[in-house]
Amino acid sequence: MTTTMSVSPKKPAWWHRPPGWPLAIASLVVCGAWILEASTPQDGSPTVGVAIIGGIGLVTLAWIGRTMIAVAGRPRWSARYLAVPLIGLTTFGLVYVDAPFKARWAHAQPAFEHAAHSALRTGHPIRQHMRLGTFEVDQTVIDGTVRFRFGRGSIGDTHYIVYAANGVPHTYGPPSAGDKVTHIDGPWWRVVDMY
Repeated sequence: MTTTMSVSPKKPAWWHRPPGWPLAIASLVVCGAWILEASTPQDGSPTVGVAIIGGIGLVTLAWIGRTMIAVAGRPRWSARYLAVPLIGLTTFGLVYVDAPFKARWAHAQPAFEHAAHSALRTGHPIRQHMRLGTFEVDQTVIDGTVRFRFGRGSIGDTHYIVYAANGVPHTYGPPSAGDKVTHIDGPWWRVVDMY
């Protein structure tokens, strides 16, 4: 009596397969934190920045290692090799063109418009701890402009958004060579006072 048994191909060990879901999810978490940090107008926390850079480094090293081992054991093409680089490059592109801040600003701009017009109409010079859209700000009215100051940056510089109907935003303190003034749109400016 002869029996024929079909032998199913043995599944390769996990380290011989292309990088998969766990590494893609880890890269999504790290890149999501980077996008969230990039959506704030101020520089943010140095600790968070170091954690994001460390996370990017760990994911990159893990992806390179996993890809090299998988290619050495099974040099076949798989779309899974591209998941982590595509997530990273997409995130880098979004951060480079400032898309996270622009998206957050588009959501919050109507609240800023209302607060700026209200402040100029009523003439209240200072109002602290306001929440406009997803931003927490302190408001100051100076020389016909309304400044919405965010928390201090990592090295003591001041970050704020200025509503300047006349097109001239005022810096927080005396102007210095390191100040950065960027036009957002219309009467809105993004200002960083460097100290």
